[in-house]
Amino acid sequence: MPEWNFLRYPLQRSSATLPFEPEAPNPKSSQSLRVHQDVNQLFLFKRLAIHAQGSLYHKPSVLHRSKLYHAQLRSFTIVAFRDETRANAQDSDLDDVMGVLPIHKYRFHLTQKNNGCSRIYITPHRSNSSQDPLLYIKLQDDMQRRQWTRALATLTSSHLPTLPSLSVQATIGSGFSSKVLMIQSSHDDKYYALKVIQKAPILKSVAAFTHVAAEREIMAKVGPHPFVIPLCFAFQTRNCLYMATPFCAGGDLASYMRGKLDQPDQPTVIVHQSKIYSVSPSHLPEWQARLITAEVILGLEHLHMHGIVYRDLKLENVFIDGTGHIKIGDLGLSKYLEGNSVGTGRLRTKTICGTRNYVAPEMLMGTAYSFEVDLWSLGVMLYRILVGEYPYRAAKAKDLFEIIKFDSVAIPPWLSPEATDLLKGLLRKNPNDRLTINSVKKHPFFRDLNWCGVLNLRYEASVPDIHAGVTPMDALHNFDLRHLEDATVGEFTPESNKIKAQRISQYIALDNVLIGFEYVRSTLENMASPLSLIATSGSLFSKLASIDSDPSPPWIGPR
Repeated sequence: MPEWNFLRYPLQRSSATLPFEPEAPNPKSSQSLRVHQDVNQLFLFKRLAIHAQGSLYHKPSVLHRSKLYHAQLRSFTIVAFRDETRANAQDSDLDDVMGVLPIHKYRFHLTQKNNGCSRIYITPHRSNSSQDPLLYIKLQDDMQRRQWTRALATLTSSHLPTLPSLSVQATIGSGFSSKVLMIQSSHDDKYYALKVIQKAPILKSVAAFTHVAAEREIMAKVGPHPFVIPLCFAFQTRNCLYMATPFCAGGDLASYMRGKLDQPDQPTVIVHQSKIYSVSPSHLPEWQARLITAEVILGLEHLHMHGIVYRDLKLENVFIDGTGHIKIGDLGLSKYLEGNSVGTGRLRTKTICGTRNYVAPEMLMGTAYSFEVDLWSLGVMLYRILVGEYPYRAAKAKDLFEIIKFDSVAIPPWLSPEATDLLKGLLRKNPNDRLTINSVKKHPFFRDLNWCGVLNLRYEASVPDIHAGVTPMDALHNFDLRHLEDATVGEFTPESNKIKAQRISQYIALDNVLIGFEYVRSTLENMASPLSLIATSGSLFSKLASIDSDPSPPWIGPR
């Protein structure tokens, strides 16, 4: 455990909980959650890019000598390690961490001594200089100074939300250990979909922990794309992790297609070559399936170009924005493929995961697989869109998996030859024979489609009949809320959404923390330039200059 109480992970002094935040533990009881012995809470931090690093000195008081540690700044977190060797070691873990500083909880001041040596002094937002230990980063040269000041200037000018700044409007999703809420931020008045994940279950499971950490890493890594949902911000409290994405007012594609069942004008029969075929009313016409699939393909292509295999493409994870265009979301099962498999020269993994109707046969066989599994899932999804049913069906999962592995797909004769050929190409059992994204884009099914036009949103919306309403609350009719467990639209009302103050500790133990989880999406508005050194007087330090981009920044954290 860290030996600096000052550097234990700080919470808000007047900590508060919302209805979706589990009640804080008794201050007299242990603050630690049970953590699986194989869970490394540095896993995410070590995978993030290093913005800056250097020597960090800690002087507990005037009577103590300064202690030297090695500090690394990644994302919105500074971690102080015992030394540089352990900081850069592949197997470093929490035992090597002397303290963690989430930068939105601290102020950073740049100073320069007469001998030209520069330092960055670190103080909490509510500093009590008579009691606070002295913390500073000693900058060795101009390059190191530029790295630290540029990074801190940009990061400290980014607004990281806290619970009191978020207003819950409705619950729009629910799972075993998570909920998805529609919330409004008081900072920008925008609406977001906020995924709330309870820490206790994921800290007790290596697989769950890895998936959550990977989702946070991947969503921040993929960057902006018109057909992929971006991560807007992420933060954590004692009990929960929070990830916010833009609110998609059109709901998801599965809810949209289920809504077709309630429309009396939906066709239930198709006449083809003088024969009558019954058809599910939830199927969509080929022109619409073409546009939806094209937008999904470009989203998948973007993920694959970043080395990410999606592994959970399905109707429920394809969301519709307020304009009727789609976005791929929920990257919890995605995996970043690193390095080449021995002797193959290809990026592969072997983990079996996904949704049972969409799982590729090579995954069920237990063989190593790559991006081809996403093309199989694309074929299943396209079949479901065009026909209204899954291509492979069975009541029991065991039987379904056998069918997926060995049975050929039956394609209705009323589909066009182009659609039939595309489905057969996507649903080939052998991944080496399966269509690739490049071959799909050249397929006759998309003959008249301009892919640059699709990417630049020059085509009509793929879901043109979506009704988002005037306000985000009007859009809730696009979400199928009937399947939510113990959650309703009216669960969080203004009356029940009052913040209840809890008298709990200022700090959270490090073994409760997913280090490096905090994130704010960079925009032109919060990109700052490093400030020049400005001499000031009358302060504890001589020649003091704040790194903050705003002389009165909206500080987050203890007040």
